[in-house]
Amino acid sequence: MNLLIDLKIEIDFILKLFLVAARKRNGNFLKENEDPDFVKNPYQAIVMARDSLKQREETTKMQAEIQKIDDEVNEMKLKNEEEKLAIQDLEMALIKRRRKAEKCRRLAEAQSSYRTMLEKMIRDSMHQ
Repeated sequence: MNLLIDLKIEIDFILKLFLVAARKRNGNFLKENEDPDFVKNPYQAIVMARDSLKQREETTKMQAEIQKIDDEVNEMKLKNEEEKLAIQDLEMALIKRRRKAEKCRRLAEAQSSYRTMLEKMIRDSMHQ
């Protein structure tokens, strides 16, 4: 829709340039509201309008690319945050398992020393 509006604006601009160029050809006088630097050659007016349209299209494409890249950056940031949260969850699980393993190791150590002590007491009582 915007492209059609831009094309209509460009066509109106070209028609105005043609009219001005035709008037300039007939006489070399300037009217009150006319710009002396205005394009006199209708072909130059077409080229200027075409270049203007190309520049607008390029600007639109560039803005679309910038928006696409911004969207990708935002998506990557969101994914990065999600991965950070997942890493934190994994770190918490690892800490809990280490604590549990340390607790089990201490319990096994205590049981082993208790067993050793009982065996020693049994041997001592048998030798008496």
